[in-house]
Amino acid sequence: MQERGGVGVVGVANSTDFLRSHGEGELRAIAEPIHQSRTQQIWQVVISRTSDGKAVARGQVRFQILDRLPFERGGGSA
Repeated sequence: MQERGGVGVVGVANSTDFLRSHGEGELRAIAEPIHQSRTQQIWQVVISRTSDGKAVARGQVRFQILDRLPFERGGGSA
């Protein structure tokens, strides 16, 4: 994060679709960046069962890259 100039992130939007139930066993999550810039990132995530490879859920999340943490702005305590 520091190499890109940010000191933290905050989730701005999250959308998840649950495609099928899963009771037990191992799951695998694969996240891929859709968009990355200096101020925001959007990631797509697919969670699938390792037993048969079928997707259990998929989601997309958008992060805002912070240049300062909120308490450094005088907006509250750490």
